[in-house]
Amino acid sequence: MLHPDSDAQRARIIAALRQHADPATGNAPTMAQLCQRAGLRLRDIPRLFGDYHSAVAAAGLTLKRPNTELSAADILTAYGEALRSLRAIPTEASFKQATRRSLAPVLRHFGRWSAVPEAFRAFAADQPQWADALAILNAGDARLATYPRRSYAPAAQLYSPRTGASTYGAPLYFRALRHAPLSESGVIFLFGMLAEELGLLVDSIQPTFPDCEALRRTGAGRWQRVRIEFEYESRSFAVHGHDPAGCDLLVCWRHNWETCPDTLEVLELRSLVGLH
Repeated sequence: MLHPDSDAQRARIIAALRQHADPATGNAPTMAQLCQRAGLRLRDIPRLFGDYHSAVAAAGLTLKRPNTELSAADILTAYGEALRSLRAIPTEASFKQATRRSLAPVLRHFGRWSAVPEAFRAFAADQPQWADALAILNAGDARLATYPRRSYAPAAQLYSPRTGASTYGAPLYFRALRHAPLSESGVIFLFGMLAEELGLLVDSIQPTFPDCEALRRTGAGRWQRVRIEFEYESRSFAVHGHDPAGCDLLVCWRHNWETCPDTLEVLELRSLVGLH
């Protein structure tokens, strides 16, 4: 039974979806992005709408696949716009906040975040409309060059791990999980806590590829089979030699697979629970 003020809650979620949608494309943010930006509770969306796709449809929006590829030009254009809006060189966090874009395509195209400024210089060199953004980038580099350099010993030298002592992930305090996962087993445990809210019903978990078979709600009274593989880091999927054609959804703690095919949907749990 829905809460008496469920209509008001639904209206709030719809309003938040429209507020945080991409104004250029009409694409809705992911469910994790929406909850983080609008201060919503993850469990309320499936409770009130059945699944996230239904909530997006109620707001009159579309949901872009998480791994839809952006071109290098798209990313560099967004980087230039971030330079203009921030009036400073974007960090990874400020770029995501300013542009509402994932960093996964950035890594696929450029390998690492630190390579983007030089790529933008080459991209903007013969385009006068980016002269102001280039000036901001160059001024930021000039200021950085004047800062005194300090040398710090690596943390591993300051705090050497003790033999036999337990090792934990970063403090998480997410429901029954106090620390972030450090292995695939932790990913499976965290996924189990979230599966129902993600609109998934698990049929089986098995020792062979793919690790899990589940049903995913796609509409009122409609469910679709989804094949799931669990990895601690997404790039392990390729290291283990798995065939993307044999899997529909890759669930991981950290998405760091730069050449991940667009046909494979990836769910990064650390983003979903708000740990970056």
